Amino acid sequence: MPEVVARFRAACEAAAGLLIAVPEYAFGIPGSFKNALDWTVGSGSLYRKRITVLNVASPGRGLRVLEALDHVFSALDADIVHHSVPVGGRDREPSGEISGSTIIDELRAVVAELASRAAAEAGLRPR
Repeated sequence: MPEVVARFRAACEAAAGLLIAVPEYAFGIPGSFKNALDWTVGSGSLYRKRITVLNVASPGRGLRVLEALDHVFSALDADIVHHSVPVGGRDREPSGEISGSTIIDELRAVVAELASRAAAEAGLRPR
């Protein structure tokens, strides 16, 4: 097994939860990311993990990748939560960076919710 795969598996195993935001490519999961997910199946490093799937695409886009990810994560018996934070042109700088304070606040709330779920599973109080 390649060393990068071993590191990826170990990071997934050690994580209390994962936040995943993946672009849709050809109506599905980009091949390289799907391959990374496939490497975790044999090790069980994502089995029953708390996973938040974040969609930050323009409204109405990115829905097929969410469906494809649902199939993968349900095979791993993951605890999946979806968050959609639609980002339009006014929410981005010319460089592509997200700049809208409302969007940034929503993204912070998504991260806080995942941390809370992971802490609850571990019997801890979230920070």
